[in-house]
Amino acid sequence: MATFPRAVLPVQGGIDLAEPEHIGPIADATRLILTGSGYESEAAAMAAGQLWRARLMRAFATVGIGADFGGERTLGGFISPAGLAMIAPGRRALQDPARLWAYEAEAVEPIFLSTDPVILQRGSTQATLDAAMARAVAIGGLSQENEVAYSLFSGSFGLAPEARFALLMAAAEAMMDAEERPAAAQALIAQWKDQVRASSLSPDDGTSLINAMAFLRTDSISVTGQKLARKLEPKQYGGVAPVQFFKRCYKLRSRLIHGQHPIPTPAELIEVAPLELFVADLLSLSDPTGSRS
Repeated sequence: MATFPRAVLPVQGGIDLAEPEHIGPIADATRLILTGSGYESEAAAMAAGQLWRARLMRAFATVGIGADFGGERTLGGFISPAGLAMIAPGRRALQDPARLWAYEAEAVEPIFLSTDPVILQRGSTQATLDAAMARAVAIGGLSQENEVAYSLFSGSFGLAPEARFALLMAAAEAMMDAEERPAAAQALIAQWKDQVRASSLSPDDGTSLINAMAFLRTDSISVTGQKLARKLEPKQYGGVAPVQFFKRCYKLRSRLIHGQHPIPTPAELIEVAPLELFVADLLSLSDPTGSRS
């Protein structure tokens, strides 16, 4: 069993190996389960699970661990009820999908069957994870928006340089919250819309331009990303300040995603390898659950 700090009291249960009698470090586990018990309803159990999933995501991001927590559409297994009865005659057997789920407890624990183990893409010492988990409990888990960012971050592990870089940049963008431009800029945008409506452009062209102007109402991704990166000061990434590092990555992102030549080479993308740490630090510092409207 993997242990958490004694300060972590609200959860009943803990991270467990698939076979609880075999106790050992997380590094030796092929499957990890976070369990909780004693809830009055399925809704209460699921709410607690969502809270702890958000905390685990923040803790894992803090120590650079990538893990697939699954989602609502994650398959629940392919064993029929008749097959479950054959596997565990006389006992209740349940499919154990790699996602958050709840079941009604009975006097005798059921047998759990899993087809897809969770694989951690990056290791961490128990003490480091303990500290990260305690901090996540103290300040709150990731918001729903940033859970998406963590999933992109986690999915980047083990990919080719281009795909990995693209997912990490997408994770950073998922944490951005663009601010509206000043009133003077908003007034200009309104004037441009009126000019388009009064022009001789075709309806399709006019609608396309007006829809494009909607994105002008808020700061650009580049500006918003620089504001977000500034929160990481005085750290450095690749030997430069966070803002300069983000600008470097964003230029590479534009060349890669929009096919601007020269297309970034794998060597160029490897040079910005600190992007993984950059995104992890943003996740660790991000607003906790429920802090965004």
